[in-house]
Amino acid sequence: MDFGEIATDRAEGAILAHAVRLGGGLFKKGRVLSSADVEALRAAGVAHVFAARLG
Repeated sequence: MDFGEIATDRAEGAILAHAVRLGGGLFKKGRVLSSADVEALRAAGVAHVFAARLG
């Protein structure tokens, strides 16, 4: 398992290690990031997330 800071552009499929607040919403810790999630993060100006990758 890899754990640490991941560029948002490469975060699809990663599991969030910390919650991320976006405008009126919240991505909770443990969420597996989808391509739509990555787009929302990029649109909100989030460059990196702390996440884990299995495998």
